[in-house]
Amino acid sequence: MSKRKQFLESVHHEHVQDFLNFIRLHKDGADPFDLAEVLPELQRSQRQELWERQLKLLQHSLTAHPPERWITGADEDAGDMEVEISEEQIQAMAVIEGVTIVSTVSVDILQENDIYTSLLECAQMLNSIECALPLSHTPLQQAIHWLFECWWRRDLKGKEELGWTAFLVCLENTVTLEKPVSELRRLRTLREVLLSVDFASERGQQVIDPLLQCFFRVSHIKQEEGKRFLAFLFSWNDNFIRMIHETIKNQLQFFPKMLSVHVAEIYFRAWRKASGSFLEEIESTCIQDLIQHALLLHRNSPVHSKVRQVRDRISQILTYFHKQKFREGVDEMLHRLYKPILWKALKATNAEVRANATLLFTEAFPIHDPSMSSEMVDQAVQKQPIYCLYALLDDPQPLVRSSAVLGVCSVLARCWEVIPSTIITDLLEKLILQLANDTTSPDVRCSVFMCMSIILDNSLSHPLMEKLLPALKSSLHDSSEKVRVAFVSMLLKIKAVRAAKFWKVCSMQHLLARLEMDSPPVSKRIVSLLFNSFFPVNQSETVWCERCVTLIQTNPGAARKFYQHAYLYTAPANIVKLMLVIRKCLNVCIQSAGDNEFASSNKENSTGSLGVLHDCFPLCRSKAMSHLRSLKAGTAVMSYSLYVDCLCSWGQISHIVELIENWLVEAAPMRAQGDEDTTGKVHFDGLEESKPDLGLDYLDYLLLHPKTRDCLFTLPLDQIRPLHRALNKWKSLLFSSLSGEEVRVEFIETALRAFIFHGRLSIHLQHKFPEEREFLKSLEHSVSWVEKRVLPFLASSSSEQQLSLSRKTIESCLTVCKNVLRVSVGDSDFRDHLLQHVASVLQTEKGYMCTPHVLALLTEVAQGCLSHKAETQEDQSSLTIRILTNIFQKVVEIIAHRLRKDKEEAQELCCSSEEALYDFLLVTKFTTERSEFITGVFSSLCAAVIIDISRTLQKISHVEEVLTPETVNDLPPLSNTILKVTLKSPAVTRFFLSEISSSIESEVIDSITQWAAVTHILTIIKQSDAFIVELKEIALSVRRQIQSHYNITAENSDNIQRSIYESTVRMLNDILNPCQQPNS
Repeated sequence: MSKRKQFLESVHHEHVQDFLNFIRLHKDGADPFDLAEVLPELQRSQRQELWERQLKLLQHSLTAHPPERWITGADEDAGDMEVEISEEQIQAMAVIEGVTIVSTVSVDILQENDIYTSLLECAQMLNSIECALPLSHTPLQQAIHWLFECWWRRDLKGKEELGWTAFLVCLENTVTLEKPVSELRRLRTLREVLLSVDFASERGQQVIDPLLQCFFRVSHIKQEEGKRFLAFLFSWNDNFIRMIHETIKNQLQFFPKMLSVHVAEIYFRAWRKASGSFLEEIESTCIQDLIQHALLLHRNSPVHSKVRQVRDRISQILTYFHKQKFREGVDEMLHRLYKPILWKALKATNAEVRANATLLFTEAFPIHDPSMSSEMVDQAVQKQPIYCLYALLDDPQPLVRSSAVLGVCSVLARCWEVIPSTIITDLLEKLILQLANDTTSPDVRCSVFMCMSIILDNSLSHPLMEKLLPALKSSLHDSSEKVRVAFVSMLLKIKAVRAAKFWKVCSMQHLLARLEMDSPPVSKRIVSLLFNSFFPVNQSETVWCERCVTLIQTNPGAARKFYQHAYLYTAPANIVKLMLVIRKCLNVCIQSAGDNEFASSNKENSTGSLGVLHDCFPLCRSKAMSHLRSLKAGTAVMSYSLYVDCLCSWGQISHIVELIENWLVEAAPMRAQGDEDTTGKVHFDGLEESKPDLGLDYLDYLLLHPKTRDCLFTLPLDQIRPLHRALNKWKSLLFSSLSGEEVRVEFIETALRAFIFHGRLSIHLQHKFPEEREFLKSLEHSVSWVEKRVLPFLASSSSEQQLSLSRKTIESCLTVCKNVLRVSVGDSDFRDHLLQHVASVLQTEKGYMCTPHVLALLTEVAQGCLSHKAETQEDQSSLTIRILTNIFQKVVEIIAHRLRKDKEEAQELCCSSEEALYDFLLVTKFTTERSEFITGVFSSLCAAVIIDISRTLQKISHVEEVLTPETVNDLPPLSNTILKVTLKSPAVTRFFLSEISSSIESEVIDSITQWAAVTHILTIIKQSDAFIVELKEIALSVRRQIQSHYNITAENSDNIQRSIYESTVRMLNDILNPCQQPNS
């Protein structure tokens, strides 16, 4: 039996699976079975039989499982309930899909004499159920819509209903989809469906809103397919044209400026295609209404910003029509629509209406009836400027005159050949001789020069303009800046189009005079105008130098302005070349002067030149120092960096140091007894304001940059010591504030900064002068001062301000000390002094607040001690390491204690200490695995983590709370922090595991909760997929040790201890099994 016969017989409800198999083969691109090849080979009677059989199959399927029983999209999305779709529905959907595919192919191959009544009934049945299809069958719904679209295209019976469905779907998609290009193309092919629907009918009213929404979509307006469809909509109904026009007008203020051209194109296409009543409606309701709005809407009032936007968009639309005047019928239409409106508007009493009418009239010029003879047209063209343009140029309102200037210039540029020469000359003379000197309005004068560029674009105007333009030369000195800008811009245009020699319009002398004195907007344009004259980049550098000398000799002030703006108009390389050639010329001049036979005279001249330079130097230094004194505190670095660098380069840094010291000494609000100034300097009180903060800014800059720092420490020590002492004195102000005395806030901040800078300067000085411990002792005294004067206030502060200041001071001290060790300036005595200080800080009640800074300091102590262990005595190094590990243990205990007292505050402390703890643990790379330092540090960490987790397990009150940790975040805060930091480094993790193994061997772990804590640690580390061997060894040891706990409350499975034991065993098995898999 052939495939065709088999397929025909499968279209029956008793062979529905065979039918569906054939549909699957058709959809399979790799299978040769294709309905598009099978159906055309069927005889006409067989095709008719096929359609009848598929109609019965569809009817049977829908009867067996009607749409009322389908599970729709709403049912599928119903909460968290799982809705099971029946096999009957699945089969019904498959049958509908198969019938749709067969019907679509049938429509394509339908022949003229085919009777397709059954096929039509199938399509109508699909039309009745397509809206009831579930959301999960959207592709099937789209296939049905495609069938209806094909039906409409073939112009078959019943196309109205099916085409309407397809049209509605496409319309909805174009409004909702982000990229509706393909849907717009389909919608345009179905556009005739709309013409078959009465505007006033229910269907017509149904689609009005979606169709109007198309005019809201930018994608519709810009796309070619969208423009065609939107222009077509103007041909549906007269009333709908009005609705479209009102919709567009309401949206114009929201449209981008460039979109107006596309809107205009839609109007123009609709007008071109329209005829009869539609054409009349478009012209009267749309185009003429736009003309009215363009004439009447405001354009300058700041109160009507949206109105101005609408007017601008409407003007753009009308401009598009004006540019289409070369098309047939446009001239006649514009003449007919403008005639009853424009001539009245040109004589309106309202000046803004007259100005708007002027712009429209000149833009649309010439407005004439194309049915007139050519001679009559020429006469009309010549009369319109004479009787209208002259009157507009003489209008009493500046706004109208400015608009008329623009209009006249655009008309002359476009119609130069048509307008008689006498009229052109008269108009230009009126512009140049009268309106360019309009004393009542700078706007009118500015318009003349701006609009001359429009005329200059027409090369035919150049001979006449060359004669008339010199009359404008005095306008370069106009009192209005914008007029001068417009005038120079006109000169640039003259130069660009080569209409005349710009220096004949305005002399070089006047241009250079204005360049010297005028504002940047004008002077920059003059530089652009003269640039090729005085900086001809296409000629040799020698010519550049000659022109430079000429310019300087002609007008030195203008030369200064010229080269100030020259970088705007040439490459930096050319500027550099000019500088080099000037230097070369100067060198040649100096050398030639040295060869003069009057040697003595030249020597005197040379000496005189050097003397001038020598006299200039103190002046420059004084200028720089005066600038540094005049600045205010908080000034940006770029305001003083150049001056500081220059003074350093000149070897005058001592003046900056003296300035800083004077400010610090004079601004100090209190001085100790016997603190008189003994430096021998004379100070004049009240001559200038002291600025200690600015002085500290200068010191910060000097210390930060290598060049200035090197200059600073080339000074003799005696010149730096006064600054060092001045900084040290400010710390007494910190104690005064802590003691409760009233001190201004800005002084407190300055004192704290001075304390920090005293430490920084001490570090640099000790590094520069390492022979003695003078500055190291100064740092030790500062540490002792903090311990004696500041630390007690941290322990028992009476106010938040007191606590904050004491904490900042201690942290600043710790930071300075850390930097001392980091640059290897401190010795063993200094290090031991610091450890004693750290211990004192930690012993205070609130010393925990400084934990991150303490850890950072311990890191530097450990690194210095371990990296230089071989260079120091063994006993001394071991003692320091023991003290260090004891302090670290104290830090861990303090954090654990804070967690028990104030969990939220302690969690913040853990987070802030993570980075410092990680840096401290990285120091382990300097030592061996079983060193005293490693043992001391990691024994503290392991004990802290095990005790932390164990205590958490002991607090469990229900069996359900016994859980296996999945991530580090499931652990208590302290354990979380320690393990998170440990796991960042494989080496640190390996040390940590080694210490856990040692703890197990030492038998210090004796409770089931502690064994469970160890297992929790191993479970977290296991997630890193590393340390498999170590984990296996430790897990086996733990499993052996917990055997003794097997009998714990074995008779009571609900016992918490028993649950912890079973959970521990499960975690151990999870750890061991992956480890044992490679051996299995």
